[in-house]
Amino acid sequence: MAYALGYSLAPKTERILKLLLCYRGMTAKQLTFIFFQTEQITLSQEKSIYNDLAKLKKQVLVKSLRLQQNISKGSLYYLSQAGYDYVKDLLNIEADQTATGWLPADYDEYDVADLSYDVYLPPLKQTAHHLLLIDFFKELHTHSDELGETITHRHNLYAARKYKTQEGMIRYRPDAEIIINNKVFTIEIDRATESHEQLKQKFQTYRQYFEATANETDAEHPVGILFVVESRRREQGIQRRWHNILSAFYSVLRDYSHRLNLILTTIDQVTDTILLEREREFHKAKIKDHLKFYTEPNQRSFLLENVASDGPLFAIAIDGTETYRLLLCDVAHEYESSIYKKQMHFHDQHLNVYKKKQFTIQDQIVAFKDYQTVLFYPRYKPVVLNTFQAYKLDINLTHKLSLLSDAVDYYSFDPILNEPVTY
Repeated sequence: MAYALGYSLAPKTERILKLLLCYRGMTAKQLTFIFFQTEQITLSQEKSIYNDLAKLKKQVLVKSLRLQQNISKGSLYYLSQAGYDYVKDLLNIEADQTATGWLPADYDEYDVADLSYDVYLPPLKQTAHHLLLIDFFKELHTHSDELGETITHRHNLYAARKYKTQEGMIRYRPDAEIIINNKVFTIEIDRATESHEQLKQKFQTYRQYFEATANETDAEHPVGILFVVESRRREQGIQRRWHNILSAFYSVLRDYSHRLNLILTTIDQVTDTILLEREREFHKAKIKDHLKFYTEPNQRSFLLENVASDGPLFAIAIDGTETYRLLLCDVAHEYESSIYKKQMHFHDQHLNVYKKKQFTIQDQIVAFKDYQTVLFYPRYKPVVLNTFQAYKLDINLTHKLSLLSDAVDYYSFDPILNEPVTY
């Protein structure tokens, strides 16, 4: 039991205060999930956290804001000025201390900056957005066993950066950042309240960020943007929302779009999304094995090469004739932008080469017939949009984005979901 600033608190209570500092505020239920790091909390666990919060409120270390019923049940709990000072004293945070803010804390060594209380406070006028962000963090904690770890993450107070440009200061501020395979992905919490123009403004900050940091190494730049929407959005127009987001992404980023993979997922599928992203190269290496199940028994398939480490794999399928079908094979999320990028690159750099290319297979010369993109996936079938005309993109870009839907097929890692294809 530690003693600081006149308070004597048990380790459990201190950890609650530390979590409130790290995440700026949450409901009692969210705190229970993160505190116990379990997918299923018990009533007694939730009650014990609630009782601790009630005691901390009486000690004026914690404050609460009653939430509106259309946002969430209960209250949002966050540190009072006294509670904030107590935790900073407990963690030995020095005056003007800087930090990276990455969580979870390593061996209880919290990397926390000396921020003013006004900066620390949760966004009390945007509680719905903030609570959805906490739900995202909750998924990282409660599925740590499935993920093998609690994915490293930090919220916007630490992810934000300011840059001086010829037009003045710009502010790059994603809602959060996570690290997957030593690469940074930004998080954008999306409640579908932003219009198409507002989405374009959001992506404009990414464009300005890349322009302002052109001299930085690629390792310092994010490789992906993960848009996270509410779980109920899956039943309420998620494909339309994806169409809106993807169009705004390509409309603004254009030359920079190849640097980022835009991914959309729902809160309840965050774990599956992260797992696939982390194991993408592993699944890609298995495509050779999947090809024999994808094609018919009388067809022969041969893996050729990959365009680049982050490009599709090339394969050919022969059915006894003197021609072959070129297969562009890749692993894909349900909603992601990189499949469009790779398709455009194929048309620009490789299609004409393969149209003239012949292969000798067991003394048989085979020539190009046509091509097919094959998207391999685990559970959620990739969504390919066939038109972008409604969003008034550049005519050439609209045409290129629509090419993917002209020749695409899908194959799940689960063979029960598939039947051999015929050409």
